Amino acid sequence: MRNIQRRLTLLLLVSIINLIAAPFLPAAPVNPPDAPTEFIRRINLTTNDLVYSSTTGKIYASLPSAAGSGGNSIAAIDPTTGLITSTTFIGSEPNKLALSDDGHSLYVSLDGGFAIRRFDALTNSPGLQFSVGQDSFFGRYAISDLEVAPANPGTVAIARQFQGIFPSEAGVAVFDDGVRRTNTGPGHSAGADFLAFSASASKLYGSASSGGVHTLNIDASGVTLGSTVLANVFADIKFSNGLIFTSSGQVINADTSSLSGTFTNATTPVFQSAFVPDTPAGRAYFFRMGKHKERSRSKLSI
Repeated sequence: MRNIQRRLTLLLLVSIINLIAAPFLPAAPVNPPDAPTEFIRRINLTTNDLVYSSTTGKIYASLPSAAGSGGNSIAAIDPTTGLITSTTFIGSEPNKLALSDDGHSLYVSLDGGFAIRRFDALTNSPGLQFSVGQDSFFGRYAISDLEVAPANPGTVAIARQFQGIFPSEAGVAVFDDGVRRTNTGPGHSAGADFLAFSASASKLYGSASSGGVHTLNIDASGVTLGSTVLANVFADIKFSNGLIFTSSGQVINADTSSLSGTFTNATTPVFQSAFVPDTPAGRAYFFRMGKHKERSRSKLSI
């Protein structure tokens, strides 16, 4: 697993890729404005990951030790003012973040402790911490991604990684309040580096370096491998309104396992991806670092 610490210039609206909403959305078509409204606020902050909570109205950032005196913490940022409203110590080298859909429980991977910690976003309080386990030969598992189950804030899926080998995928595990379910997903080429839950807690999507995008079935016993959604895709993934968006620009219909289209000029580095779909508005936002830090806009019509 590549542990990449990034200095991000926080851009609330970044490289905008517009799409025509009607072909993607099963609901009534949404008519986006003729031109996007762009608002940019810069905050110089060394972070590993960012997540926004509509419940608290705050952006949460994981700050590594490289951030200095405020490192190894979770920072809460008010996007309307750009001010950091609080920093809370969370543990050694916080990296990936995943927020429950009720906006209450924020899960943080601790790369320095090979662990996960839960953080209460309403009270800014650290909570339960648990290890993701270890292999008898390769040692403790690293963490490449995590996702909270829909409507189940105590349940989190973890994409575990072997250290120092390739393929590094060590299988997906599901934990309930820190207790692992018995069955874990397959590793290596059938494993996953990136995760995204569907609208149901029983179906998870995974993306791997050689396995493409595939489904992982979740039940009380744990994880089993499902079907391939789209082969030959290796990218970070996000699920929204029946669609799977990838950091390399593909939009996949999750129900039909077909490619709906591809955004032009949307590709971001796989392990440094920053993108978010906004399907109600008929858009997706991608952060791309070009030679001159340019922002580009293009439209996809299906």
